[in-house]
Amino acid sequence: MKITRLLVTVALALLANVYVHAATYSYPSEADAWFSFELPDAWNPKIDDATLEATAPDDAAYVAFWVLKDKSDFKNLDKDLDEILKDSVTNVKMTTEATKKEINGIEFLTYQGTGKDRKEKTPVTFEVWMFAPKPGKVGFLYFDRDTDAPASVMKSLKRMVESIKLKK
Repeated sequence: MKITRLLVTVALALLANVYVHAATYSYPSEADAWFSFELPDAWNPKIDDATLEATAPDDAAYVAFWVLKDKSDFKNLDKDLDEILKDSVTNVKMTTEATKKEINGIEFLTYQGTGKDRKEKTPVTFEVWMFAPKPGKVGFLYFDRDTDAPASVMKSLKRMVESIKLKK
């Protein structure tokens, strides 16, 4: 009887780790969506000024999502990325050249790098994912994570990217 109870407890614990509730977000709105993506509820997403930001439990990762819509946005791209990195990462080193990846029929241009968390002074890895949700528009997904972040954080980040779907 004790073994049966133990097996049920272990099975429930495993299922709890596999099932993470995620909310689906549509950009720019549900009624006029260009694309959608999912974020785990536990990451406490916040939308401010058409930018979505979320932080993983225990601050193991940070995500920012936004879209460049016009020429003035494109002119400020370098400044935007520098500002995000300046706020969170020091000793920035790019570890890859621009890489093209295709997911869900969407072509992404990605960059990866490393640095140190500005507050904690611990090693971090960051990535920038760019794609075209509509002609003349560029979607950005930026995330950084602790280099020793749990595997569950990496799975969540991977699921976020894999959940991006263009609306037709």
